[in-house]
Parts: sequence; structure tokens; C-alpha cells
Amino acid sequence: MVVLKLVVRYSRSLLKLIRSPYPVENLYALLYALVGTRNFYKSFRVRFINEGKLVIRGILSFGYHSNEVGMSPNSNGILRIYKGGIFNIRGNVRIARSCKVYVAGVLNIGTGTYLNPNTLIFSRTSITIGCDCAISWDCQILDDDFHSVSNSEKSKPILIGDRVLIGSKSIILKGVEIGNDVVIASGSIVTRSVPSNSLVAGNPAKILRSIKTWT
Repeated sequence: MVVLKLVVRYSRSLLKLIRSPYPVENLYALLYALVGTRNFYKSFRVRFINEGKLVIRGILSFGYHSNEVGMSPNSNGILRIYKGGIFNIRGNVRIARSCKVYVAGVLNIGTGTYLNPNTLIFSRTSITIGCDCAISWDCQILDDDFHSVSNSEKSKPILIGDRVLIGSKSIILKGVEIGNDVVIASGSIVTRSVPSNSLVAGNPAKILRSIKTWT
């Protein structure tokens, strides 16, 4: 009975694959379902990872239903882990297909967190994103300036707590620590640390008021 159910399940998936106008994307989804996240990324490790490390303790859905995660800036999405880089996934994490994620240092993402399309993350030193965070469209989280100014440090770690909502087109810059239950309004540029239970907005972002939580 179990075997029959599996045959029916994957027969339906195969039928959708044949009929779909996007067969390559659905083939990706079918492989994902058949072999699981760990084995799938192990099989295609060479494509995504340059001697770095991808650690999945749960489920990573990166560009689900898409194989268009690539190494080229022209791709819809990029996952690139450089030599010495470590990308830690804890629990269930969803990253939209057109996100660009570069890991030269350490990137930690907690369970229940999701990144919406066109978001960019670059970790030179360390970026930690907590659990149940919602990161909207076109956001940037950068722990590096890419160019040094005077004698300032070019790179500093970023720490984002649990249940943080980051509005669309917001930018989180190096050295920022964001507490738990924080809402960052759309278009904000966060240059300083934010305490828990705060609503911030603006350029540079400032605290507008205290909040209990968000849903």
C-alpha cells in the first residue's frame, strides 16, 4: 500500500513536469522531493560552494521550484560560499529564488525565517539571523563596507534577534545588533543597534516607539 502511494505521488509529479511550461524548474522540485535537501545539495555541491561549508540541520528551501540559482550575477538567484565560508541552517528556512547570498565568513539563519525576492546578504565576517524573522523584498544585509574609509573597520558582525520584521528596501549595515520583536519600516537604513520591542524607521533609522510584538 505504501509503495502504491509513492508511485501515485511521483507519477503525478512527473505528469506535472511533462505538462508544465517550466519543466526544468519542476524537475528541480521533483529531485528535491526524491532525495531530500541534504543529498540534493551534496550532489550539486561543486556548483554552489567554493571549498566552503553548507550545514543544514533541518530544511533549506532555496529558490524552491527553481534551478535558477547560479554563480552568474545575471542569474535569478545566487548562493555562493567562498573558501572558508560557513552557512549554517537551523530548522526550516525559506529563501526566495531571486535572492543573492554570498558567504565569505559565517552566516547563521534560524528556523521559521524567510527571505523574500531580490534580497541580498553578504557575510564577510559574521551575520546571524534569529528565528521566525520575516525579511521583505529588496533588502540588503551587509557586514562589510567593501571599501575602507579613513581608519574605520571595513567589516563588523551583524546580529539580528528573533521575530524581526524587516520592511522592503531596508538596509542593515555592519556592526548592527537588532533585538527581539523588532519592526524595521520599509526603506530604513539601519546604522546603529536597535533594542528589543522597537519600531524603527528612517535614514538613518531611529526609534519611533515601543511595541510588544508583531504578527
